[in-house]
Amino acid sequence: MKLIFLFCFFVLIYFEVSVFVWIANETSVLTAIILGLLTTVGGIGLVKRQGIANLKNFQSRMQNQENGAFETINVFFILLSGLLLLIPGFLTDILGLILLIPYVQKILYTKLHKKFKFQSSFYSSKTFDDDIIDGDYYKKEENKGSLPHQEDRK
Repeated sequence: MKLIFLFCFFVLIYFEVSVFVWIANETSVLTAIILGLLTTVGGIGLVKRQGIANLKNFQSRMQNQENGAFETINVFFILLSGLLLLIPGFLTDILGLILLIPYVQKILYTKLHKKFKFQSSFYSSKTFDDDIIDGDYYKKEENKGSLPHQEDRK
């Protein structure tokens, strides 16, 4: 298993360098470097925006007491695409940008959902009773001159 991972890693490096050299030959080395930096910076901005949108969707689902399984798995896709965008190279940037497409995320979610049969349950402590007031209390002591815990502060 380690050898397969190591082999895939070296194949990825080979293709990344090959694509970079090809782009540098077609344009210039400076243009290739600037393109690499622009895809990284732009991709990280997209990851941040999608991450915040995913968090808002997850929070609204939790408030409505709905299942947030898609948003939970979607976080994995966003993190993976962010990692791919941080790795220097055009192929990993393209893969990272493809993972940011919501349609691709839905397809991958359905395939993962069928393969692993995710089970999720939702429990909420939220009650809809308006008569409940949350607060703290303390027992009034006979010593009326001091507040509770005043002795602890000295």
